[in-house]
Amino acid sequence: MGMNKVGDQPISAGASDRKLTGWTERSGFTGSVIANDELVVGDSGPIAVQCRIQLTADWSPQFGGLLTVRLLHNGSEVRTANFANGTAALALPSTTIAVQAGDRLSVVLTNSTANPVPHDATVQGGSNTYLYFDAA
Repeated sequence: MGMNKVGDQPISAGASDRKLTGWTERSGFTGSVIANDELVVGDSGPIAVQCRIQLTADWSPQFGGLLTVRLLHNGSEVRTANFANGTAALALPSTTIAVQAGDRLSVVLTNSTANPVPHDATVQGGSNTYLYFDAA
């Protein structure tokens, strides 16, 4: 099952655990179930989850601050990573987790930049921002 982000989504300075919203079924993953901007697992067992976030521009805050991506399983963090300064894409390492039918996967971002120079980010919609899984 898999999904691609639809439309750009701003992540303003100071945003905490901003859920990525607006998803559609990813090509090659027919029958994916997306509910409440979460990917719903159909069968029980181990899965390998892939997640990639594409920004519309490089992450380059002037005075520090992090843009953190968190992969959630039923609301609990299973993987996290920060954008490197000067990059516009972040692929989380493949994550293997045990799931039950009906479990949910989602992605949230936190932007820790603040005054004196806040730095906004925008997640780009399309096939370069995705969340999917295969049986492990």
